Amino acid sequence: MSFQINGETWQPKTAEEHASAIIEAINTILAENNILDSNGNTAKIKESYGNALYLLALGDGQRFEQNDASLSNAINSLNVDLCDDEQIENLLPIAAISRNPGSYSTLILTVKAEDEQGCFIPAGTKAPYEDVNFVVQEDVLLTAGATQNIETVCDTIGPVAVLTGEVTSFDVSISGLESVTNPQSSVPGTAAETTNSLRRRISRGDTIKYSLDGVKNALEALTGVNYARVYFNYNNDSVILLPGNVEVQPRTAYIVIHGSSDKIAQVYCEYMNAPTQNAPGATTTAHSAEYVTQSGQIIPIYYDTATEQKIYVKVMLAKGADASSQVSNQIKRDLILASAQWKLGEKITSLATDTPFVSINYTEVAYTLVSVDGLVWTNQIEVGCNVMPRVTDDSITILVSGV
Repeated sequence: MSFQINGETWQPKTAEEHASAIIEAINTILAENNILDSNGNTAKIKESYGNALYLLALGDGQRFEQNDASLSNAINSLNVDLCDDEQIENLLPIAAISRNPGSYSTLILTVKAEDEQGCFIPAGTKAPYEDVNFVVQEDVLLTAGATQNIETVCDTIGPVAVLTGEVTSFDVSISGLESVTNPQSSVPGTAAETTNSLRRRISRGDTIKYSLDGVKNALEALTGVNYARVYFNYNNDSVILLPGNVEVQPRTAYIVIHGSSDKIAQVYCEYMNAPTQNAPGATTTAHSAEYVTQSGQIIPIYYDTATEQKIYVKVMLAKGADASSQVSNQIKRDLILASAQWKLGEKITSLATDTPFVSINYTEVAYTLVSVDGLVWTNQIEVGCNVMPRVTDDSITILVSGV
């Protein structure tokens, strides 16, 4: 973005360029007024550091350069691609969008009480892993010798990859507790939306609030919601069939949530007023919540929780590449973290599973393949519209070419 002065496009100048312009203007004045030097020639100021007048002009040029920088920043503040990060924050309410706060990783722990006595694990108990903690969400009471799986949530937003068996204790001693372990890898959360991501979202016009994408973005901005999808049947008298054989009735919305929140109905009704439905035949994943209007009318909002589908990945290393246990664990960790970017209902391709290994230097990955059963391998997997693809450490196979 720029403007013109006297028919020329304005551009910021350096201190030296401003100083040259000052000296040139002075020399023009000297010539116009026939100012002569001691030798009878037209006086002319030289651009030399030995010339006090040039140093003075250079000082003024430095001040002009700073003014140009300030003016340039002011101009760029009106350009989403060029403005600074602080201006992006200022534009959020104008664009009617907000930063996606991210979500927390979760981890299932298996806890076992001693055979001689039971134990009590209070909500809030922490299981340390590196520099974060996985926190017990509800009180757990175990009878003597009993074993139970409990859900824990990381205390830090963002993706955290914990492999099977890497968490083995709580941060405090609990009487009667025999053992703690994680029988499977963690489900990674999502990182908070970056300023650059917000910049791209505004640039591509993904800011229309009252739309399917608008309500989807608002649902994903809820703490506890990893991903959301909102489908709508625009037809007046015929159903549509979504991937996974989900039929959506005419003029009806179908909401899918990965995660949980008690504000889903409220957010949906702020953006849309179309009736909602659950998937036909949905049971444990089907939910409803009530939205109460200011007139006291109660409107039921139906939505489904996404089911998870395990995705098997075969990682083929180049011949002779390092395949030690440490390297294998790092491959699994990188792939689990990368899977945090997979979306609800997203088609999973070998390109997606190749991505985390493009620039690694700890081994050499030749290619990857994907599968729904670990038997038949392919380059692409279709999943249903209400399915969250997920990879775990036990669904990753690592092989070396030629072995």
